[in-house]
Amino acid sequence: MKLKLKQTKKILLTLTFYFHQQLWIHLILLFLVNTLMLMGLSGIFESLQLEVFQTSIIHLLGLALFLTVFEHLIKTLVSAQVLQIIMGSFGMGSAIIIIVFTAIYDSIILDFRILSSEGLIGFSFLFIMLRFYMRKIIVVRFPMRKKQPLKGIKK
Repeated sequence: MKLKLKQTKKILLTLTFYFHQQLWIHLILLFLVNTLMLMGLSGIFESLQLEVFQTSIIHLLGLALFLTVFEHLIKTLVSAQVLQIIMGSFGMGSAIIIIVFTAIYDSIILDFRILSSEGLIGFSFLFIMLRFYMRKIIVVRFPMRKKQPLKGIKK
């Protein structure tokens, strides 16, 4: 059975996502960006006296790790169609994922408390928006180098 070009590209895209050569770098950067966004937004909200969480820095780091791992798992396990819907929802799908997993983290960790659901919703939308712009800055500022083809191999 010979695969059509469209099917081949789809299989290759799926496999390259799972066997990404720089997956650990991607996960570490995602964790660092999530941590910076959580710490920064928590500080801004607290200075405006609009506290969303009652927690310590260690539990915020745990939340960043929890969100990073589950966000990556969701992106890995869902089908391409569902992922397109999440990506095309202008951040609404990602914000809902963050709200749900923050609530799960709240139920698991005893010293972590969400103080208001409205604050969590606003926090998650600001989190997604600022993280999007921070990723843009990182990609523009530090573009990934293209790999050079091996010598002797013709395209």
